[in-house]
Amino acid sequence: MSQQQRLDPRTIQRAHTPPRMARLDLLERYVTGSQYEGMPSWYDDNVPLFKRGPDIVYPIVETAISSHVSMGLGKMPVLTSAPDEDDEEEEDADEDDFGLNEKDSKALDRGVLKIAKQASLHDAFKELLRAAMGQKTAVALLGISNGKLTITPLLAKWCKPVFDRDDPTVVKSIEIKYPYLEDYTDPASRKKSKRCMLFRREINDTADVKYEPVEAPRDPNEEPKWTVATAVTHDLGFCPVVWYPLLKQETGVQDIDGRAVHEHLLDEINGFNVCLSQKHRAVLYNGDPVIVEIGVEHGFNP
Repeated sequence: MSQQQRLDPRTIQRAHTPPRMARLDLLERYVTGSQYEGMPSWYDDNVPLFKRGPDIVYPIVETAISSHVSMGLGKMPVLTSAPDEDDEEEEDADEDDFGLNEKDSKALDRGVLKIAKQASLHDAFKELLRAAMGQKTAVALLGISNGKLTITPLLAKWCKPVFDRDDPTVVKSIEIKYPYLEDYTDPASRKKSKRCMLFRREINDTADVKYEPVEAPRDPNEEPKWTVATAVTHDLGFCPVVWYPLLKQETGVQDIDGRAVHEHLLDEINGFNVCLSQKHRAVLYNGDPVIVEIGVEHGFNP
């Protein structure tokens, strides 16, 4: 058996998880309520209290995000060129600008409405805003599937973008790459186990390339041998990816991400969950009456 096979696949997975991916994954877990997975039970008295996973995990982050999304995007925003106004012959319009008459404005609005319905813009907007608030950044992949326009949200933690030098808001290319665990059966011994695999996909201004998953090497600096699974040439002339960092003005220029709504409140969220869990624990231990016999010999059964 090779050294790679003997090494814990979770150790290999952690080695292939960059610090940025780990940070965004942690923020995402605080949204889904899975931040304490793997910790000992709250009722395991063999472990110090603050090293146990709280019994009560209040979905405070998810609730806050859902409330904000409902308030801001409860209804689809109105996208219109104001067809009741004729802007075709405005005297003070700039030379480079152009106006639309009422007929053209109505035609444009019909086209925009059709695009919005076909691409499910309202649902996409809500999902992307949720992602941005919970994971710092929202990433949207624009495409065509079965002849219809689509918007596919991507997890920012898995994405590594390259931005345009002249316009840093424009994505020139993006690599989607992440480690994951899969069930594996050794062909010789037929023994079942887990192994760490790597997924990779690259999208730029001319093509969208997916690679066959490969087993992750022990050394994260070692580049595995990739084999192209599918390659689609779109020749759009631009990378069909929109990168939206939430509250980017509050982060440094060196940071490609924005700011999640809860990233500076993790300790407070942990404390809140511990308080709720300890209160629940006290109710269970002390709320029900305990039957006690006094003044009888040990083992006496009336």
